[in-house]
This record gives sequence, structure tokens and C-alpha cells, in this order.
Amino acid sequence: MEYLWLSIYVKLDYLTYINLLRVFKDVKEIYYISKDKDKILKIIKSNSIYVSYSIFSNLVNSQLKVKSIELFQSLCENSIKIINIHSKEYPQQLINVFNPPLVIFARGNLSLLKNKKVYIYSSNNFSITGKRKYYEFYKYMNNNNISIVSDEITEYSNIVYLPYIKEVEREDILIVSDKLEKNKFINYEYITGISDCLFIPETNYNIKAAIIVDLILEQGKDILVIPGSIYNKDSYFSNYLIKDGAICITSKTDLLEFFT
Repeated sequence: MEYLWLSIYVKLDYLTYINLLRVFKDVKEIYYISKDKDKILKIIKSNSIYVSYSIFSNLVNSQLKVKSIELFQSLCENSIKIINIHSKEYPQQLINVFNPPLVIFARGNLSLLKNKKVYIYSSNNFSITGKRKYYEFYKYMNNNNISIVSDEITEYSNIVYLPYIKEVEREDILIVSDKLEKNKFINYEYITGISDCLFIPETNYNIKAAIIVDLILEQGKDILVIPGSIYNKDSYFSNYLIKDGAICITSKTDLLEFFT
């Protein structure tokens, strides 16, 4: 519950959180000491920790603690799991992004997080061949205990990272988000963050693909690409990635060997 309060209501970022942990034992200690405004202010100042005025105001606001308790109860009633950054269920890869969320929310099959996780790039502009490769490898991964990460719910999706947590009819997947309220912004840094690697069946150059590739490379993760015809404009960027050092996948066996 304390992490929920710190993340949703105090709106504390990860870097400030790390600085606070230099002087506080854990989140519970921050929670209880913050009830005494003068005491926590003295501790923060004496240890030269920068905390913005708005965050400090939230930190010592008792009403926000009440709201966090009410929200915690509501999430439990709606079967929404709160996974804090120190939980064993928190994806360890996500900690390596620049500013990881202190909590993520999940609904569904949590065991899927234990599998190898592959973010499969999808495009509305796939060629007929690209679509065939996409679904063929999608199904193959699903049948070999590889969790498929995506930003939309599809037939073979396992872990779906959405702009906000919501209820879905299927029970065999895991819905994950760092937000509770409706939001249109998809945080690709977090989507790539929970993934072990990126898989690209086919793509021409576009902003979305370039951003995802850059994020994966920043996080030091592998990019797996299926080569396409040099005469197919829809394979231009994916072929370029292979030329630039991405792992070339020419068969399902190549894919399985990568994970063994």
C-alpha cells in the first residue's frame, strides 16, 4: 500500500526515491515519518536531498494517505495486482530503464512474467508475406513457453502492456500497465523494458520502429530479424538492421536456439 501512495499520490520519481532510501530504511519508514512534517523536513534538509515543493506537499498530506488506503482496497476487490519495484514479481529488466515505475499494475496470469519475454513488432503495413511470417512465429513462440509481449490484444498475445490497466474477457493473458486512469500515451520504454529482446518479422523505416529499436539498443538487448526480399520495400529497414548487426532469424530452429 505504501508504494501505491508514494507512486500514485506523492508522484515520486525513481531517482528521488533512491535518494530518500539513502537515509530511510524503507518505504514504510518514509510513510510513517512523513506524518510529522517538521521531522521529515529536517531529515531531508540535513541530508541535502532535493525534493520539489509539490512532492513534499504530497508527502506530508494526510488526506492522500487515506486515499491510498481506499484505492488499495478497490484494486484488491477488482483483482488488480500491485507489483512494487522490490517485489520478486517485478520484471528485473524493467529496473534497467532510465526512470522505472515504482509500481506496475497487473491483471491476469502473473506466471507469464517468469517466461522469456519477446516484444514482437507489429505493423499495419505488413505485406502479405510479412503477415504470414508474423503469425507463424507468433504461434510458434506461444507453443514453446515464450511469453509474447505486445501493445495490443491479439490472438496470440501473452503479456499486453497497455496505456492503462483495464479489464478484458480473456483469462489466459496478463494485462500490465504503469497507470490506472485512462491514458492514450503508450510508454514504449516500459514495454521494451519488460522484454528480453525485440523480434521484427518485417518493417520499412518508420518513426515507431526507429523509436523501439533505439530503446532496445539503449537497454543493451538483442534484436532478432527475419530477412526479406531486397526487392520488397517493406523489408528495407529490417534488412538494414541485419546488416547493422541484428541477429538474423531464418527458421524457427534459429529462434529456439537463441533461447536455449
